[in-house]
Amino acid sequence: MPPKFLLGLAAAASCFGQTPLVANVGNFIHPVANLERSIHFYRDVIGMDMPRPASAAQTTEAVLKLYDASGGKFIVANAQIPGSPMRLEMVEFQGVERTPVPHKWGAAGSSVLMLTVADLGPVEERLKAAGAPMPVKTKQACDGRGLVTEDPDGSAVMIVERGTPGATSNFTGLRFGYLVSNGAVATAPFAALGLKAETRTHVCQPIEEALFGQSASVVQLPNGFEVWLVKGSPAAKHPAARQRDPGTAVLRLMVTDVDAAVKALGTAGIKVVSEGGVIQTLPPGTTRAGILAAPDDLFIQVVR
Repeated sequence: MPPKFLLGLAAAASCFGQTPLVANVGNFIHPVANLERSIHFYRDVIGMDMPRPASAAQTTEAVLKLYDASGGKFIVANAQIPGSPMRLEMVEFQGVERTPVPHKWGAAGSSVLMLTVADLGPVEERLKAAGAPMPVKTKQACDGRGLVTEDPDGSAVMIVERGTPGATSNFTGLRFGYLVSNGAVATAPFAALGLKAETRTHVCQPIEEALFGQSASVVQLPNGFEVWLVKGSPAAKHPAARQRDPGTAVLRLMVTDVDAAVKALGTAGIKVVSEGGVIQTLPPGTTRAGILAAPDDLFIQVVR
């Protein structure tokens, strides 16, 4: 039986416009405490592709305002898997005050990078050799097996194995998960943008839900990318997270109209937290973006 807070989300979403403002998913922006350490984890331990080296330190004013980090600088690296529209964008802000966001597996307010592999074995071996935390050790379900590990900032990474004949890479899928305290994350940012959260029925419990320990509600974007929402346990009290703090989650959504998206989110109580509460125009002047604070410390970045 799915959690009560998940029931009726599709109906809630239908109250909004039928044409989604969201065109595609963008990157999962993951502010980190130490970029070099995070690169080692995701590239060398997890095994994700990183075709380009980390950037040199940058001081682009509009980007710093976007993350409420004026006066600082930032360095960036991207990790990816073949064919996925979402990349993991790791950002280390420097020269500004930052407070790491505490994480405990299963607690609301935690992101989950959900990776699918053809063979879990070599990834599991590297995780054990590196001494990586494993809050959920390997479990078996009717459709596969998997585990949950944590990156250097305490953010969760779920890795599930499903055999994929002919796969050219061990990594065959990527999704984004988030642990929530109630239905507000679904009924506010996603429904406001015209997206529905649906609870699926299964003949047997999929490995992802076995690892979460809960059934999930899935938001499917127009391009087919999935965002999984799962009810978490109460989170420990901590200062309000900021989009530049290590361990936060910023989900980038590519929208057809930034102003309309910000207005729709504002109506749902989701406000812009970029400097000055305004949309930023990014170099070379053709891209506009804003970051908004949703419930449970989830940040939504809308970009056009």
